[in-house]
Amino acid sequence: MDLAATFHQGLSLHRAGQLAEARKIYDQILRIDSANFDCLHFMGIIELQQGNYPEAVRRLDAALAVNTSVAEAFNNHGVALQALRRHQEAVGSFDRAIVLNPTYAEAFVNRGSALAALGRHVEAIASFDRAIAIDGNAVGAFIGRGRVLGAMGQYDPAIKDFDQAIALQPGYAEAHNNRGIALGALERYEAAVESFDRALTLRSNDPEIHKNRGAVLSALGRNQEAAASFGHALALNPNCAQTYLNNGIALHAAGNSQQALASFDRAIALNPAYAEAHNNRAVVLTETDRHQEALASCDRAIALQPDCAGAHYTRAIALDGLSRHEEAIESYAKAISYNPDIELVPGKRLHTIMQICRWEGIEEAFESLFRQIDAGRRATPPFPLLAMPSSLAQQRKTVDLFCRDGLSADPHRHWPSRKQRGSKLRIGYFSADFYNHATAHLAAGLFEMHDREEFEIIGFSVSRPADDTMQRRLNTAFDRLIDVSGIADGDIAAMARDLNIDIAIDLKGHTLNSRPGIFVHRAAPIQVSYLGYPGTMGMKCIDYLVADTVLIPAEHRRYYQEKIVRLPPSYQVNDFKRPISDRVFTRRELGLPDSGFVFCSFNNSYKITPDVFDVWMRLLGRIDGSVLWLLDTNATAIRNLRAEAQRRGIAADRLVFAERVDPS
Repeated sequence: MDLAATFHQGLSLHRAGQLAEARKIYDQILRIDSANFDCLHFMGIIELQQGNYPEAVRRLDAALAVNTSVAEAFNNHGVALQALRRHQEAVGSFDRAIVLNPTYAEAFVNRGSALAALGRHVEAIASFDRAIAIDGNAVGAFIGRGRVLGAMGQYDPAIKDFDQAIALQPGYAEAHNNRGIALGALERYEAAVESFDRALTLRSNDPEIHKNRGAVLSALGRNQEAAASFGHALALNPNCAQTYLNNGIALHAAGNSQQALASFDRAIALNPAYAEAHNNRAVVLTETDRHQEALASCDRAIALQPDCAGAHYTRAIALDGLSRHEEAIESYAKAISYNPDIELVPGKRLHTIMQICRWEGIEEAFESLFRQIDAGRRATPPFPLLAMPSSLAQQRKTVDLFCRDGLSADPHRHWPSRKQRGSKLRIGYFSADFYNHATAHLAAGLFEMHDREEFEIIGFSVSRPADDTMQRRLNTAFDRLIDVSGIADGDIAAMARDLNIDIAIDLKGHTLNSRPGIFVHRAAPIQVSYLGYPGTMGMKCIDYLVADTVLIPAEHRRYYQEKIVRLPPSYQVNDFKRPISDRVFTRRELGLPDSGFVFCSFNNSYKITPDVFDVWMRLLGRIDGSVLWLLDTNATAIRNLRAEAQRRGIAADRLVFAERVDPS
């Protein structure tokens, strides 16, 4: 057999991509000459091409045992080691290749990649620089250097390198992808989306590019589009726990809680030790009032990652939902201790402290929170601040900070003319409270009293239906009451547009279970905030706020984003059909003394502040035999309020607490 001629036959097949046939010929030669360097080397290359890296290393080791003078063999050996994450050994192989061929640009590129994987960034850049000096068209060197610069936080020069790579090779998808990553890091999200879109036109089946595109769309607040991108990534790679996590976060932000929960569950199935997935699962569970399950998920996340501030925060919310307020306060404090800059937690913690009327140090706590707001920190949601001695300027600044991410847009839409939209005005009321809730008890009569000759009234319920007397009443009060719970914000807005809603009225504002994201997508030409939250929404997409002159005096107008519609004399509707019980309770049945004046406040406990309580106690002190009748909100608040009364010289039993009763 002419071994040289046979080898060249195999090499021709190899270059033509006929790897199996080439392998047979190399094997045939090796059975005759087991130390044939060329066959050992090219067998190693075939294994490398087919992704069989351990066998590639074995074959190349054998080749190098025969001949140590071929730079390409050391370079290929390094590539195989690099694929096996044996980075330090790979650097050694690339160094040997460079000693044999000091102008071997490809070896410098590969050496730079291995050094970057070891975190030796300065040396990696020097290696890429050398490759570019040897070959100014070395695309891989520009890509590699750009990645290292990005890892070092030097995103602008990284983008220049990616731009150079694209100029040299416009169809290189990875260059566009890396450019998008760097632009995203600079918060140039729109430009990043364009780069990822270009990458996908070149390589549409790359799950990483779809995932990266989803991440920047999430940052833009375009959560439904983000979820679609993550969905494409998961179709291509259904075994990536991180993509399921990101998909769940986008779905949750879009208002699709059930699909978000399923995505988090899938992430956990793929990686049971994924603390972030357990925490995000808990977030969804708290928002659907499944607090005990949420607590278990939080505890699992904390067991996996004890310093996870977000998990301690979510745990506190779950504990609050279970009325375990003192434990919640401890969890909020832990969240702050692990991340002093964590958003919203200081205000949430202080609100819980106010719920249990624990007033020691509360003035200092108020001042600390207000300083954070004045400094531009997103330290609290808007709602808790309304019960604190905050200024209107601080309340407006808090709303603006809260709406900064995802709630500040107001998309321009073309609306059909009124004539095209039908003869009746269609009004949509949006709420999570179309059941036995204070909002429904106030507004049920309003819904019924709309003139059906002029208006069509449609309710959009963003919470799961409740089978109670109030919801049954509302089913007939509205022309239609639509259950949109579990539907994404954008899809709800699109449904409202398809129904030709003329005026969309949000009854929730920034309160529990609100869905302000619906209005960011524009559910109607006119959008109004009413009743549930009498403060400013701070959102450009909310056109009007219904109020009165007491709620918003003329001099306070500048603190509101919306145009103000004032109703005389009061903005707050009440249902005149609410029945008054025929039963007459005795004082004794209610826990009240047989005689004496009764002062009464049935507000929630967080609305009771020390200065107001001081006034109440002075009144009790001056009027013998009088009592103060308050709402029983939680046992800890009762204990603390009675202790505060005693500190002011008033007997604890002069505070009487009323249990809640079913209003029906």
